[in-house]
Amino acid sequence: MWNNANALNKLAAVLITVATLALAWAGVQWLARHPWFAIKTVRIVGDTARVNEITLRTSLVKRMRGTFFTTNLAEIKRSAEGLPWVRRAQVSRHWPNAIVIRLEAHQPLARLNEAQLVNTLGEAFTVNLGEVEMLAKLPEFVGPEGTSAQMSERYRVLRHHLEPLGLQPVRVLLSDRLSWTVGLQQGTVLELGRDIGAQPVEERLIRFAQYWDASIRKLGVPQRVDLRYRDGFAFYSPGLRVKAGPQPSAVRTQ
Repeated sequence: MWNNANALNKLAAVLITVATLALAWAGVQWLARHPWFAIKTVRIVGDTARVNEITLRTSLVKRMRGTFFTTNLAEIKRSAEGLPWVRRAQVSRHWPNAIVIRLEAHQPLARLNEAQLVNTLGEAFTVNLGEVEMLAKLPEFVGPEGTSAQMSERYRVLRHHLEPLGLQPVRVLLSDRLSWTVGLQQGTVLELGRDIGAQPVEERLIRFAQYWDASIRKLGVPQRVDLRYRDGFAFYSPGLRVKAGPQPSAVRTQ
């Protein structure tokens, strides 16, 4: 080989190429770590109304290492998304020395099991409830773990059918047996039952909405309404009397 000029030329070319690439890589690494490219600006944009920017910046500074080229964006993203109210964060580099963090915040829909909130996408999240000013105005969801999306969808359906009647659902309860109970702002409790059999919950709601006005004109506003009947529903109220004692007053719909 050492007597083969052609082979020696090829080996020299390979060694020169490797050395050149190594020097180029070292140069890039040196340049990337140079103080010229230190991060000087962190911009936080998007849904920032409920985010404490001082807390976020402090958290980021602790985790931000390296320069514009070398800082770990994934770690910054995890740090931002670990803060209360932050649902999602997008982190990007902006030349020459800035990091931009775009936040998407949770939009609260309801309280959940006295410990969490549910956002408008049906996702449960945890914040300091003592700092939530609108807490008393939010409806309350009570149900098994992992059912926040199901309860949010049910709440949407309830509002669709009840609000045209002037009724506002403020408490939605889903039992372990998946039976629905709804408390209204007016004080009435609706027993809706389970989504099984020939009549699902929404069909019972439609029937209830159809006869609600006529029923309260005749019987007054009830304390409780049991919708778990095939062809009607029952009113319960201390003000309703049948014969000797408080009895339910049935409303037939056929």
